[in-house]
Amino acid sequence: MKYEELQYERLGDANKTYPASTLVIRKQFVDAAIAELKRENRRLKRALWLARAERAKEMCKMLLIQGFEPKWEEVERKCRAKAEVYR
Repeated sequence: MKYEELQYERLGDANKTYPASTLVIRKQFVDAAIAELKRENRRLKRALWLARAERAKEMCKMLLIQGFEPKWEEVERKCRAKAEVYR
């Protein structure tokens, strides 16, 4: 369930001790929305680390052509390892 799909319920309709204007969202729906956002966040973090790894790979190629020592290989390796954490 997406955050935008969360529906409020009037607590005052079910329980007369609360004012009729009291709105609530059921915990199970909120938990489902939070879980979905965490999955999405994990996917985006993985994509970010993979993009960083690709950039490091390009830097390594560019510097290798110019005759510099390729330190970017280690950066690429570390970025790919970090991306695997978010798999």
